Amino acid sequence: MNILGFSILYLTAITSLTSTLLIHCEFEDEDFEHVGEFYSCNIENLVFNPDENSPANFIGEHTNSSLSNDDVKAVKTDFHRMIYFPQSINDTFKNLEVIYLNDGFLSKITQRDLQPFPKLKMLDLFENQLEVLEENLFKYNLELISVWLSNNRIYEIHAEVFDHLVYLRFLHLSGNACVARTAREGNRTEVLELIKEAKDGCAPGKVIITSTSATNRFKFLNISDSEIKLFDTERELKEFEEEFGDILHLNSEIMKEFQDLKDQIWELRKTNKNLTFFIFVLSIVVVIMSIVIYAGHKRLRDYNIEGIAKVSMSRLI
Repeated sequence: MNILGFSILYLTAITSLTSTLLIHCEFEDEDFEHVGEFYSCNIENLVFNPDENSPANFIGEHTNSSLSNDDVKAVKTDFHRMIYFPQSINDTFKNLEVIYLNDGFLSKITQRDLQPFPKLKMLDLFENQLEVLEENLFKYNLELISVWLSNNRIYEIHAEVFDHLVYLRFLHLSGNACVARTAREGNRTEVLELIKEAKDGCAPGKVIITSTSATNRFKFLNISDSEIKLFDTERELKEFEEEFGDILHLNSEIMKEFQDLKDQIWELRKTNKNLTFFIFVLSIVVVIMSIVIYAGHKRLRDYNIEGIAKVSMSRLI
């Protein structure tokens, strides 16, 4: 391959790598409560993705040569730093039945994220930062048996999100803003009751959570048929803090840390964009220089050939 071809290949590789998540898997059999044992990709490295459209590139060696990515039925991590659901997982693992991404910073999950997994039986997003479950979130995941969404920050669940999941037997919603309960394991009747409770308490617009930058205090607006409760005045906030001061302080600290994290993410995104642009410009310069060097080399070679030809002709004469 000549210098020009190599430069173009280098430019293409650099451009693609700057936006791709590199996820390292340890492949092994994993037993998941309620749904069984599956050959799994256990994510070993701390994955960080400030871009919600970042594709994922999975690497790792299978336990034996007879197994491939098509045999992988689960992706699992107990500790991660992903803010968005990694894209293009289905390009690598086409037959996932379990998605288990616990203890991280996932801020949202969308229908687009889950649509490629019609065989999904278990979704476990315990202890993330989810706030809203969008309409038709599980439209393409009709085989779901177990959904774990406890200890998030969910304050809004659109109607009919769970209604069509006829196999759903395990629903965990405790530790959220608008619903804080878990159905008794395996009890379909309690699951249906919890779904109704979520509809009543988590309807869009029913719970609004805001904070003021001056005091970093929370206001909770709960709208129901008979009651509107608003902590707005300084006196009400003081009484509330006296009763639940520790909780408010903890929430404030968490929000401050989360805001700091978001600021850091923003700075990293800007740095990443600048670095990508710099690499792109540098690559263009390399390509141009390669062209110039190649052209100069060709011209010098032609000149030498012409000179040798003239000397040979003079000697013949």
